Amino acid sequence: KLLYFLGFDPEKIHKNAFEYAEGSEAKDNDFSKLSIDEKTSKISREAENTIHEALLVGNFEAAVECCIRSGNLGDALILASCGGAELWQKTQAQYFATEQQKRPFLSIVSSVIHNKLGDYVMSSDPSKWHETLAAVCSYGTQEEFSPLCEALGDRLETVDDLANASLCYLCALNLEKASKF
Repeated sequence: KLLYFLGFDPEKIHKNAFEYAEGSEAKDNDFSKLSIDEKTSKISREAENTIHEALLVGNFEAAVECCIRSGNLGDALILASCGGAELWQKTQAQYFATEQQKRPFLSIVSSVIHNKLGDYVMSSDPSKWHETLAAVCSYGTQEEFSPLCEALGDRLETVDDLANASLCYLCALNLEKASKF
């Protein structure tokens, strides 16, 4: 219920995601319209051949490296998932390092995957505290919830957002801190 009070309707978000279409393409789960034709693909013939040959000899690491160097991070992730846990983790880390600046939503994904919601709370934009609290509600464990809410409250208190800090302290069930304001 807290997500609703923060302005997030999970059912509506789910519906919007499944109805989303860039322009008029990709409706009704027809992903074939999303494919990139050969003229617009970023991958060169040389890179394609190198990746193909690496796969033929079972060298996923080389195929992933070529994908990364040619700017095909999605392909790199798919191939890395076949190359073992170490390659997967390394590729995932490279992906987040490269893409997080371009796609801020990836900071939530990275925090969840790496179990670092505390870091997410401490690095999040205080003016978007409700988004941070929603992420804590959605992904924090029962044991993490109160400490994360308190940390968010502490963070808001340092930027003088006392009313919202108090709300976070209430979520953390810390009445002593909540009652200060």
